[in-house]
Amino acid sequence: MCSKPDFNPNLFSTGISEKDYKELIKNPWHPLFNRSIAGLYPPASTFKIITASAALQEHRTSPWTPFYCSGYIKVEDKIFNCDLRTGHGKIDFTNSIAESCDIVYYQLGLELGLKKIQTYAREFNIGLLTGIELPGESAGLLPTSEWKEKTIGEKWYVGDTVNLSIGQGYLLTTPLQMAVATAILANGGIYNPPHLVKKIESEQGDIIFEYKPENIRHIQVDTANLEVIKKGMRLAVTKGTSTAANIPEIAIAGKTGTAENVATPENPTGENHTWFVTYAPSDDPEIAIAVFLEQAGGYAGKTAVPLGTEIIKNYFNIKKQQRHE
Repeated sequence: MCSKPDFNPNLFSTGISEKDYKELIKNPWHPLFNRSIAGLYPPASTFKIITASAALQEHRTSPWTPFYCSGYIKVEDKIFNCDLRTGHGKIDFTNSIAESCDIVYYQLGLELGLKKIQTYAREFNIGLLTGIELPGESAGLLPTSEWKEKTIGEKWYVGDTVNLSIGQGYLLTTPLQMAVATAILANGGIYNPPHLVKKIESEQGDIIFEYKPENIRHIQVDTANLEVIKKGMRLAVTKGTSTAANIPEIAIAGKTGTAENVATPENPTGENHTWFVTYAPSDDPEIAIAVFLEQAGGYAGKTAVPLGTEIIKNYFNIKKQQRHE
């Protein structure tokens, strides 16, 4: 787990100086803030793996159901655009994952409705704490109609459901939550809560503490349906939005996300956030990660995907070195 910008924890080991502490708290990039577990961001198109799971499980689509993307859809009196303004044309469901076609997920979100999307989001632990052994974890925000009425003073509109279906609108997640959701998918629907400490031993080799898996559960999505999504994520790497991860030595599967952002004093031009949720090897996963780049600008395929690919390559290179030691 990594959160940048960071700080040297040794500063606190013997008592931090007033000068060093002031520098940390006045830093405009807030290095003391652990973005991995507490930063809240729209997951953007990475959330489509959850909308896709709901649609398949609820029989709203099948692997090769045909769709048509003209580049936009009109819902009531509002236009919702696809990221590809010219449209994808004819596209089947599996390839809609690879190409990240917004129109397909707008349509599926409308068919599913808010309650169903919420139900499946919770299956993937969205809106819930993971319980990782660190202070300050956030549960994120999985919005409800009641929440909107109470917080904003407005009713829930159909357009809100459309936005939710592609991970935009009021939905907020932590990078850890999206890594967990990806691990659930890669693991065939099994949720194994993340943890940091495997074992603690004394100097004499006695085991003081050993982690025992708890709260493991299987999500209510058929394995066959998860395999469809995994196939789409592999296609995203071989021919879709994540081709920067298409390397010869490791078969990687992944899903990009480019989250719309608003202008702030630190980000006056409102540069996009970018995401890449990924696992490898695609046919027998060992590692699942979420890469999130705050205010990176541009598209995830050019920013988050190359970084995620390097992390996966380094993981397998380290494993190879350990085998030869």
